[in-house]
Amino acid sequence: MHNYLKIALFLTAGTFTGLLIDQLILKKLLRVFERSKRQGEEAVVWSLRYWVILWAILIASDILVGQIKLESSTVKGFRQFFCIVAIISVTIALARLSGKLVDISIAKLKTALPGVSLLTNLARITVYIIGGLVLLHTLGISIAPILTGLGIGGVAVALALQSTLTNLVAGIQIIAGGKLKVGDYVKLETGEEGYVEDITWSNTLIRDLSNNMIVVPNSRVTTSIFKNYYLPDAEMSVGVPIVVSVEADLNKVERLCVEVGKEVIQEVPGAVKTFEPIVRFSSLSEWGLVVNVFFRVINPKDQFLLKHVFLKKITTKFQEEGIKFPIRFPQI
Repeated sequence: MHNYLKIALFLTAGTFTGLLIDQLILKKLLRVFERSKRQGEEAVVWSLRYWVILWAILIASDILVGQIKLESSTVKGFRQFFCIVAIISVTIALARLSGKLVDISIAKLKTALPGVSLLTNLARITVYIIGGLVLLHTLGISIAPILTGLGIGGVAVALALQSTLTNLVAGIQIIAGGKLKVGDYVKLETGEEGYVEDITWSNTLIRDLSNNMIVVPNSRVTTSIFKNYYLPDAEMSVGVPIVVSVEADLNKVERLCVEVGKEVIQEVPGAVKTFEPIVRFSSLSEWGLVVNVFFRVINPKDQFLLKHVFLKKITTKFQEEGIKFPIRFPQI
């Protein structure tokens, strides 16, 4: 009965201490760091939360084992079990912390690296591998034969998973190259285009404007030609072609295009307000005269609204001014 009382007392004390540290100290620290935007300290506290309860119970249990009269082999077994649980829990906590710190570091280097799950997962896997090796050493299992076996078996695994490893290496190459980042608007040589959502172990995910996901193997991305609308920056030129009759007054056409273009620039949110629209007559054929009106937009997605508004306004304006369109239009 005396031993049962000790067990209840120590376990209660350990649990209460862990809850006290978690709720009164770590929880308040987390709020303070969130308000002050100290992301590194916030990540450390976030990784420790809830685990301190388990660690406090383990410490109390270890002290309890020393207070109760048990055989030395039993004491050794208990303490080895506590050590295993501690190693596993610390490994998980450090893996969470490493992933969080990688995300924070990448976010601070927006121009250099993309925020991708590949780097975060690599950091976590590294911590898990180290934790696993420490656990094996604690259990008395020699690591050297395992590493030798992994080296030999790694060749067979590499051959079996050749395509997977190729995509993994390609993903690392994409990240290191810096030519493609999460959030960039790209167009593939096969015609698909959209925003880069993520770069995973094997695929690059691109969300098109209809909100569908395009999944492209990393190896295909590194070997194909694609256009990145965000390099060197997101601002881009947009040309809007118009076909007018060859009998139209060209000076009047040019003047109206500039006037309407200025109105559209001020009206459309994504247009570059300081840019003056440029009008250029590009070709003359049996269809009529092709006029290109050039604008600049802040983001590639803004071009669609700008074209929509401009074509509506310029068509109405030409009709009011008596400027005719050809009966048939070429495919521009």
